[in-house]
Amino acid sequence: QAVQVVIETTGLVKAESSAVLTPEIPGRIVAIQFKEGQAVEKDQVLFKLDDTIMVAELNQAQAKASFAKVQYERLQTLITQGTGNKSQRDEAEAELKAATAQVALIQARIEQASLKAPFSGVLGLSTVEVGDYVVPGQGLINLEAIDNLKVDFKVPETFLKSLNEGQEVQISLDGFPGRAFKGTVTAIDPQAEASTHSVKLRAILENADHDLKPGLFARVALVIETHANALLIPEQAVQLAQDSAFVYRVEDGTAHQVKVKTGVRQNGMVEIVSGLKEGDDIIIS
Repeated sequence: QAVQVVIETTGLVKAESSAVLTPEIPGRIVAIQFKEGQAVEKDQVLFKLDDTIMVAELNQAQAKASFAKVQYERLQTLITQGTGNKSQRDEAEAELKAATAQVALIQARIEQASLKAPFSGVLGLSTVEVGDYVVPGQGLINLEAIDNLKVDFKVPETFLKSLNEGQEVQISLDGFPGRAFKGTVTAIDPQAEASTHSVKLRAILENADHDLKPGLFARVALVIETHANALLIPEQAVQLAQDSAFVYRVEDGTAHQVKVKTGVRQNGMVEIVSGLKEGDDIIIS
């Protein structure tokens, strides 16, 4: 029957994308537009800071920019008519550009007063309330993209030549006893870890129902090879002597010791690579 060569190791479940939302400008929170644990879409507004003063500044800056534009256009018209002063026109143009830049700057600050989701995901628990004053870099809430999860794990470097992207992994979690999850290797770290003599891999695990959470401890079984038509016998039939293995094969009513080369062990059975053929009678006990 088919058997698989499997490496068993442990790993850690991570979100496909993870971020802690922080404000870029200081301010007081005037609105929180979500529920904790809620799924949100990219660019959805989550927090709003008080932008009253900035809006007033914007109105003032827009008025100045409008006046600067009128002045510039008037001087440009005079030059076209041959009666204007180019030096005054150039000064007016510079003032118009400065006023326009000021409008853009204040608009950008107002935009920063609305904290948006950088990607679609599920929100964690908020650390602030309406009325709190926040500062740049202060963590407000975590956002996790968990439709797909990453599972990072390591395998001994001796298996390096057998590692490939696209290989299947079987994942079991303590929180879901008796349930197996399937993943696929998507990346292999190009640098081995010298301290542990291991190679780091990353697998992607589908999580459409959001049952699984980032941070879980995972037991990983990496399938590195499949033998489609392996010859198997019960493990108890194999005897060990020094560095070799043998079984007793029945020939004409007599048990003969036969040296064998074993392979994969799976569910109480062992693969026989050489020494026996299909149909041989062997002594189990």
